[in-house]
Amino acid sequence: YPSACEVGPGTMVSDDLVFLNYEYSCVSFRVAETKLGQQLFLGNNIYFPSSESIGDNCLLASKVMLPIDAQRRSDIGLLGSPAFEIPRRNSNDVAFNPVPQDAEGYARLLSKNFYNLRTMGIYLFCNWLAVFMGFLAGYILLSIFDQVSTLSLVASGLALFFGAAPIYIISERLSLSGNRLKPYECTIHDPYFWWIERHWKLAETPFKYIFRGTPFRPWMHRILGIEMGKRVFDDGAFATEKTLTVIEDDVCLNAEVSIQAHSLEDGLFKSDRIVIGAGSSVGPLAYIHYGAILGRNTEIAPDSFVMKGTNTKSHSIWCGNPARVVNG
Repeated sequence: YPSACEVGPGTMVSDDLVFLNYEYSCVSFRVAETKLGQQLFLGNNIYFPSSESIGDNCLLASKVMLPIDAQRRSDIGLLGSPAFEIPRRNSNDVAFNPVPQDAEGYARLLSKNFYNLRTMGIYLFCNWLAVFMGFLAGYILLSIFDQVSTLSLVASGLALFFGAAPIYIISERLSLSGNRLKPYECTIHDPYFWWIERHWKLAETPFKYIFRGTPFRPWMHRILGIEMGKRVFDDGAFATEKTLTVIEDDVCLNAEVSIQAHSLEDGLFKSDRIVIGAGSSVGPLAYIHYGAILGRNTEIAPDSFVMKGTNTKSHSIWCGNPARVVNG
């Protein structure tokens, strides 16, 4: 219920935040107000309950399980499931406030907004063109048949797909100007990040969801820039930075695996390569963060969070949030 949600000033939110502002029991239903405080940073895949105990100036790491006890927490970070406290800011990072504090900051934010408006226009045009080309191809093929039949409908459906597919592929590859990404660090007000953000938007295509569990999905990933080995099974994994991702031979990727080669902690963009070694298996809903290198035949348990910079030994088993070695 959006009308029951409130976000405080200076707060940054990443993808897949879910407000749990309704509650069921066996006899009742209740809607409660859910509030985010000031100067928060929220990572990916967070479920925020109405009974939260989070104050101002907190960092909530990706996939964190928020506590619902009465203790009010401020000026800290929370990581893991169940959550434990960590420093609010990494001591190695230079303090950066993404909220403009002066005229120069407001000017850079305005420039970013205009850049994003152009990105929106490009995104809408590419999707319109893909739909137009798909229906045009389907119409042309359907008009070849004398009458509507099962065969004609199947053929027109295939034409619809193959008419639209090249547009999505070309738009995603052109968003990188034909280049491969390299590890990089900057703030969200840097033009380089705007360019990366445009790439993310143009990579949001139907290819994210199709061909799951089929031999066509690794082939599709190769076209879009992932260094993909042989005999890879992919039941629905998604990589945000495909050209920073290496998946070696005989890897098994289960449904809803997230391979994220970047972070945006407190408005600082950082990216690095991810390597999934030969013979490895990644369980459903697992999350692989930037800089992680999985050794050969590593097993990642379902719903685990492999933290940034993690190096796993060959033939080891990791599970939990954050993921820890349990065997090997």
